[in-house]
Amino acid sequence: MKKLIFFIIFLFIFLVFQPVKAASDFIINDFKSNIAIQSDGKIIVEETIEVFFYELRHGIYRDIPHTYKSATGEKKYTKIEINSVTDGNKNIPYEISSNAANLRIKIGDPNKTVSGSQNYIIKYLVSGVLVPFEGYDELYWNVTGNDWPTSIQKSSAVVILPQDGIVQSACYVGRYGATTPCLINQINEKEIQFTSSRNLSSGEGLTLAVGYKKGMVPILVVEPPKTTLEILFSPTNLITFFFVLIIGIFLLLMMWWRKGRDYYYERKSLHDPKQKEKIMPLGAYESIGAEYEPPLNLRPAEIGVVMDERADTLDISATIVDLAVRGYLVIKEESKKLLFGRKDYILIKTDKQEEGLLGYEETLLNELFLEKKETRLSELKNTFYKSLKTVKKQLYKEVVFKKLFEKDPQSVRSKYLVFALLLTFFSIIGFLIILKNIPNSFLLGLSAGAAVCGIFFIIISFFMPRKSALGREVYRRARGYELFVSGTEKYRQPFFEKENIFMEVLPYAIVFGVTKKLADAMKDMGIKTTQPNWYIGTTIFDTHGFTSDINNFSSSLSSVIASSPAGSGSGGAGFAGGGFGGGGGRSW
Repeated sequence: MKKLIFFIIFLFIFLVFQPVKAASDFIINDFKSNIAIQSDGKIIVEETIEVFFYELRHGIYRDIPHTYKSATGEKKYTKIEINSVTDGNKNIPYEISSNAANLRIKIGDPNKTVSGSQNYIIKYLVSGVLVPFEGYDELYWNVTGNDWPTSIQKSSAVVILPQDGIVQSACYVGRYGATTPCLINQINEKEIQFTSSRNLSSGEGLTLAVGYKKGMVPILVVEPPKTTLEILFSPTNLITFFFVLIIGIFLLLMMWWRKGRDYYYERKSLHDPKQKEKIMPLGAYESIGAEYEPPLNLRPAEIGVVMDERADTLDISATIVDLAVRGYLVIKEESKKLLFGRKDYILIKTDKQEEGLLGYEETLLNELFLEKKETRLSELKNTFYKSLKTVKKQLYKEVVFKKLFEKDPQSVRSKYLVFALLLTFFSIIGFLIILKNIPNSFLLGLSAGAAVCGIFFIIISFFMPRKSALGREVYRRARGYELFVSGTEKYRQPFFEKENIFMEVLPYAIVFGVTKKLADAMKDMGIKTTQPNWYIGTTIFDTHGFTSDINNFSSSLSSVIASSPAGSGSGGAGFAGGGFGGGGGRSW
C-alpha cells in the first residue's frame, strides 16, 4: 500500500513539474532580445532563444523578414547581416538562405542531433528599420515574430539608445493586430525594457515601439534589390527593348507635340482683335515686363493654377490669407505651450457677407468653420483633407470657366495617367509571364520596352494639360506681376503709389514664394506697414517678423489641411506583429 502511495506521489510530481509538451516537437522556454541602436543608424540585435526539444533534432530555423509592406502598400527594404550564432560558449554551425521576403538562418549541425534544453544566441546587424515621424523618430520592432508553431513561455526585450532621448514607448502582445499591452520598465533616458505579461501561444508575438528624439541618429534607407530586368536581359532582348523604347517615346512626344502644347496669341497685345490663337512653337521667346496688377484681377489661387497647372495646397493657404486680407476672417496666433511645442492658430469668422465670393472661396470658408465662429488650426488635422479635395475641384472649374484652360487640368492629367498606368500594368504582367515561361524570347524585351514606355507615358501625362491662348497670356503677365510683387529694384517706384499695397500683394507673394523678397524690398525702400486688423500676433509688429509669422502660418496650414489619418507604433496606434523584425522559425 505504501509503495502504491509513493508511486502515485512520484507520478503526480513528474506530471506537474515536467514541461507540458506542445503540439510542436519543441517549446521555447525563454526568448530574450537585446536591441542597441547605433549612432550610424543601424541596430545590433542579440537574440537568446532557449528551447526544449522533445525529440532528437539538429537545431532550429530562424526566419527574419527583410522586405515589408507599409500600410499604404509601399514596399520597405532592410538589410540583415549575421554576425554570429553561439550557445554562449562556442560557435554553432549555421547556413543562410534568402527568398523574396525572408532571410532564413538554419542553425545546427546536419551531422549531429540534440535533445532537451538548448541555447541559441543569434547576433545580427540590421539597416533601414528606423522611421521618421513629425517631432520624433521611431524603432517599431516585432521581437519574437508571430510565425512560431509552438508556444513561448517567457519573452522580453531591452532597447538601448546611443544617448538619452526616449520620447514615448508602447508594446503589444498577441496575434497579428492585437493591441494588448505588455509590461514596460524605463530604466533611464536611453534604456527601456519590455516584458510579456503572459505566455505566448503559437501564432502570438511580442512587438515594441520606441519613439526617441528626432535626428539623434541618421535614418537609413535600403535600396531595393536589382530588378529582373537588370539580371535577365539577353542581347536579343536588349535590342528589342531599345527599339520599342525609342519608337514608343517618339510616339509619346508626338502626342504631346499635338495635344499638350499651350496655345498663344500670335500678337502680343491681349486686346488686339486681329490676333490669332496658335499652338506655341517649341522654344518660343516671351517678353516679360513688370505688371502692377494681377492679370484679369485673378485671385491668388487662380494665378497659382495658371503658373504650374495644379491646384496646390499652397494655393489654398494663400486663399485663406487673401480672405483674411479682404475681411472675411481673422487669424489669431497662439503662443507655444511648451518650450519645444508648436504654435497653433485660431481662425475667427467675421460678419462680412459672403456675396461676391467665388465658388471655391465660399466652399472653403464654409468648410473651415462648419457654421461655427471659430476654428482652431490643429482641429483640422486629419479631418480637412476631404474638404480640400472639393475646394481644389471647384478651383479647377473656375479656371476653365474663365477660359484659361481648354479643359480641367486635373481631368486631363488623370485621363492620360489612367491609359499610362494600364499600359504599364499589362506590360509588366506580360513581362512576368514571359519571364517565367519563355525568358529567352524577344517578347521579354518587347514587354519590358512597353513597360518603360508606360512609365515615360506616366511622366508625359503630367505635361498634357493645355492652356488656352488667354491662359498663356495670363501666365506671361503673371510672371511680370511676380517681378513687381518680389520688389525687384527696377520696379520699386509703384510701391509708393498705393497705400497698404503690402497687404494686398501678400497672398500673391505666398503663391509666388517671394514673401521674404517682398519684405526685404519694403525695408530697403523705407516703407513701413501697419499692424493689420486681420492678424493678431503674439509679438510686437514689424514687417519682417510679420512676414515670418505668415510664412509659418502658411506652412502649418498647408501641412494640417492636407494631412490624412496615419499611425505610428510608439504613439499607441501600433499592434502586435506590426513594425520591422518579426518572422518566426521551427525545428529541423
